[in-house]
Amino acid sequence: MKSNSGSSLFELSPQNQPVPDSFKVMTNLLLENGANKEVIAAMLEIAQFSIHHVRWLAGPVIVHQSLWMETLPKWLIEVIYLDRLERIFQEHETGEIGVLATPAEVLACMYPATMEAPLHSDWVNVYLWVGNEVFSKHQRLQETSLWQLLGEDRPVKFESIKSDFERLARDIRRKVVEAAKQRGWGKKPLPSTTASQKSPPDTENRPLQYTLF
Repeated sequence: MKSNSGSSLFELSPQNQPVPDSFKVMTNLLLENGANKEVIAAMLEIAQFSIHHVRWLAGPVIVHQSLWMETLPKWLIEVIYLDRLERIFQEHETGEIGVLATPAEVLACMYPATMEAPLHSDWVNVYLWVGNEVFSKHQRLQETSLWQLLGEDRPVKFESIKSDFERLARDIRRKVVEAAKQRGWGKKPLPSTTASQKSPPDTENRPLQYTLF
């Protein structure tokens, strides 16, 4: 399909090359307005992004198995896909295939566990750090930080939680990509879903259960 300017709607973007701003804006707007994430993943595949990146975007949200998983905030699920897409563009432009999930994904995974039972102090620090990262980035707090809200004058430093965070983030991303692979991404024709469709309330769009501890 061609636009009025004669350029392709899906401009191919080889590794180590900047992703066209128009493509970034278009895909972000579609996600922000409720387009099915699988449609955006299909657009990445057409544009010749890595199949790993396609699967990561198309994959489910991973959460700790608990009755509390049903209370996961909708806004958090939405920003998970926005943050994945942002990271995918960054990795694509540097020719990198990363291994870590985003802080939003770690926050979502840990959320049900924090509601179920007290966590070890090491995991509390991970949860607080990713919470502050996500809330600050997506402006969920009004002119303050999570540390100020909690009255904490010594914020958790990334260096102190790096090992635990990266271990969990690595496991989450691996499981997301594997789940997308099992659902056929990279092994069958592109979905025929149109970009105007919303994500249907079926099991493929529900969080994937995961035993955290």
